[in-house]
Parts: sequence; C-alpha cells; structure tokens
Amino acid sequence: MTKRYRLAVRGVLPALFSVALFAMTGCEWEGSGSDDSWSERYDYMNFSGVYRPAPGRDFIVHSFEGPAGVDVGQRTVADREIAVGDGVATVLNGVLTERPIVPGSVSIVAGGYQIADADGSLLGSGASGNINYQTGAWSIDFGAPLSAGTPVIGAWRFDPSEDTTSVPGSTKPIYQLTVQHTGNRVTLIDNAGHRYEGRLGSVDTDGSFSDDGNREQRVSFHAEGMSNGQHVEIVGAFQALVRTQLISQRDEEGNVIGQVATPMVVTRSMTGTWVEPSGKIGRINAVGPDGQR
Repeated sequence: MTKRYRLAVRGVLPALFSVALFAMTGCEWEGSGSDDSWSERYDYMNFSGVYRPAPGRDFIVHSFEGPAGVDVGQRTVADREIAVGDGVATVLNGVLTERPIVPGSVSIVAGGYQIADADGSLLGSGASGNINYQTGAWSIDFGAPLSAGTPVIGAWRFDPSEDTTSVPGSTKPIYQLTVQHTGNRVTLIDNAGHRYEGRLGSVDTDGSFSDDGNREQRVSFHAEGMSNGQHVEIVGAFQALVRTQLISQRDEEGNVIGQVATPMVVTRSMTGTWVEPSGKIGRINAVGPDGQR
C-alpha cells in the first residue's frame, strides 16, 4: 500500500469505510480519530467461539435482497387473488407468500365483503378470521358460502428487512458460524463447513455505554470464501460489551500491593452484510459466547 494511498484513507475517506475495506483486501487498514488498527493491546477482545442467530431469528444470514447496499424497506402487494369461492365452503384459507406482513396492513375484498386487519384479526361485513404476520397463513369464516368463481382479492404490505426465515440464494440455511480469531486474522466456518478467511480492520473504542455501565467496542472485519460454488464476501463488525474491573496485584508472599484496571469482555455479537457476485445481499446478525476468553 503506497504512502499516498494510506494518507488518503486516513484523511479523506473515513466516511467511505465500507468501500475502502473492499479495495484494501490484504492491506492492514489503519483508521483515524477514534479508530485504531488492531494490535496486541486489544487481545482481550478475542472473538473466537460459536455464534448463533440473534434472538427472534431462525438463521444468522437473513433477508436476502438486492442490489447490494440497498435497504429495500416495505413493499406493497395490491389486487392479488388469494382464493376463489366454490359455492360450498363457508371458511376459506391460504398463505400470503410475501412476508413478514406489516401489522394492520391487510385488506380483503370478496363479493360484498370488505375485510380489514385489526391486530391480526380479519373482520368486516359479518366475516371474521385471522392472519399470522410471520407465516402469512390466513383464514376467514364468511358465515355463508361464496358463490362459485367469486375471487377473494387481498392487499397488504410486507417488510423484507424484518424477515426471520429467508436464507441466501447460494447456500443452505446458516444457523451457526464458528469464529477462529488470532491476532488480526479471523476465519468464519459455517454449519456446512464452508470457510471464509479475513482480517480485522478498525477498532472503535469510543462506543456508547449500555444500561448496566458496560462499554460497547466495535471491530470491523472483511472475509471471503466459497459457499456451494459461489464466491462470497462478508463485511461486518464484531461488537464486545466490555467491563473494566480492578484486579489485585500480589507479591510473592500473597500480599496485595496494588490494583490494575483490567478490561473484561461480557458479551460478543456480530453484524454485517453477506455479498454475492450477483449483487444480492444478506444481513448477518448473530450472538457469540459470553464472558472473557
């Protein structure tokens, strides 16, 4: 890495960290300001261990959308035929495929029925039913058979960024990542045995404090590997909640001669972005082992 390029990174491009991180694969990136490059003084933040999905999620990699870097936000489905009356059944049901569904956003029209979503209950025109926002499963009792051929038309909003079940297009579900961390090098191994090799980057030691007084410290990383024949790049950060404790120093006779403020890791977590050559991305959200290692 040239001196000119290093200076540019320090002085001009800190706001473009995610782009610079890709460009400098193989270089030891140095931050500026409150950022610091990884060194032995941060070895107390060892991130080795097994990482599993964050609470409320089924997989570590989720919400597989594209193009890369774009938060797709909420989307709308309108005028979708979700069922058809047969002249016999009074209860109809089905599954809305686009989900998770934004609460309160579902509306259904069938013949003279106009049905709205009220906190998961589908009510209106004498009909009643329910909708599961996560699975998309719905059921409505119309009280009387709909005429044969009567379409049941639905509309709703869904939010891919809140998806807890979708998985990357190139892989099987990733529900576990084993992290091997030594110095500034890191290896991630998923539950299918695929390996992603990389390095740690900048260290932010000026993190905010949690409610119990622990400081959050973040360490960026960039790793690459192959998953089912597909090249994958992972750009993310490890987070450590760190508590400072006073450790007593003793002489040869066991007498306390002083105390040293020592950082101790309380919890570890990982966030990031999974990037495939097609431009698709997956969000990474995982929790790691607690306590000092």
